[in-house]
Amino acid sequence: MSEKELTFKEFAEKENAAAPFEKFRRGIGAISDIVRNTKENLIRGAIFGALLSLSEEQLNKVKKEDSDETITVAEIIAAEVEKVLPTIQKERFISMLDIVTTGLTEDEEIRAELKKHELDLEKKDDLEYILQVFKTAIKFYGNKDYVIEKPDEKLPGPLQKMKSPEDIYRVFKTASGNLETPMMKKNVKQACALLRIAAVIDYINVEPQLAILGEAHIALQELLDKYFKSDGKKIKFRSRRQGDISPIIHRRIDREKEFESILAKLLRKPEESARSVMDGLGVTFLTGSKRDSLLLVYKLFFDPGTSIFPATNIEVGEGKNLLITKGTIEDALATQDEAENLVDQISINMELENEAKEALNDYDNTNSSEEYKDIIHIVVIMTIRLKNGERRMVPVEFQIKDVVANANIEQKAPHPTYKRKQKKPLRKRLFSNNLMTSFKKHREGLKRTPNSKS
Repeated sequence: MSEKELTFKEFAEKENAAAPFEKFRRGIGAISDIVRNTKENLIRGAIFGALLSLSEEQLNKVKKEDSDETITVAEIIAAEVEKVLPTIQKERFISMLDIVTTGLTEDEEIRAELKKHELDLEKKDDLEYILQVFKTAIKFYGNKDYVIEKPDEKLPGPLQKMKSPEDIYRVFKTASGNLETPMMKKNVKQACALLRIAAVIDYINVEPQLAILGEAHIALQELLDKYFKSDGKKIKFRSRRQGDISPIIHRRIDREKEFESILAKLLRKPEESARSVMDGLGVTFLTGSKRDSLLLVYKLFFDPGTSIFPATNIEVGEGKNLLITKGTIEDALATQDEAENLVDQISINMELENEAKEALNDYDNTNSSEEYKDIIHIVVIMTIRLKNGERRMVPVEFQIKDVVANANIEQKAPHPTYKRKQKKPLRKRLFSNNLMTSFKKHREGLKRTPNSKS
């Protein structure tokens, strides 16, 4: 007998009953057949493309077991497969957040789930905290810069009401299809999105590194204010060395990632964690030239007489050029031409988060931008002392770029464009993989299958 076409209520009941097994499957790292097949298709496509590029003469030599030609062909195929590996490797991140919205249909189940997170709805403080988390989630959901685009995506009144445990239950029940008047099927995806946002807000609130981000930002500002002074036109680096000449610095931009930006990043990408959003703590220096950029890096981290950050705490990135020596560094610090050559070798292609292009990746893809190539990028672990006297270590991101590189970035890769590209994967993360999207796939699958109704 073919699969029966279910009503939404029947489908929801079936999915909720299966939710514990789906969570178990994901929790032990199982990936779906769709993902597995997509990976295999990507690899097959890469191999097929490589074979098409081979000449008939090469293929004949391989058939005759010519060892040299066989190695060459193998290298060609390996190179093509290697191109798709970053896309394939990304799919190892399967977020449990995507299934937090099924399986909880009754008040006692919802209370039990919250208690696992040390939140008891019967305790006044906990209840007030949860209500505030949902209110913050509602506000973020309504932000057109991040989430909603269409009028019918707005949260219905009952989901915006946050005054009692019943209001919290309503969000969970709506997301899992246990609908009540006036909630409808179309509200499932809104409730689901709201739950995902609320879960990440709670994570931000209780994660230790994120909790000290504000204090760390103040400590960084105070240290930089001590050594960088403005004369109204330029900023001078006042080192501990008497008579030291400062590199030309046009601007210093202190950066602390806003709460909404942290929330958006954690929602957008299933693999992100607190450690990866700490790049919100940092500073950008705009210098007069590439030589000034190098001089500033040298003085901040490496010159024993001027450095204010411990070079031993720098997180070393991927090596760019093993031929850089003491001599090449001395030349680069002394002359503009050599400085430009060295910056070109060591600067990285900063990754710009872009909308998904590969079929495999459901969430987000990154593309490098050549316009960001001339930025020197250094992450250093800075020790700070909290108000309570504790010492903590936090990563601080430094970006040093000259005026020419900055002009290229502003012209070719403006920040507003970058932010617009972030919105698509965020919306996809919030509005995909819920009961409504699964129900639509169920109905579409039956339409493609002959005699699907029993």
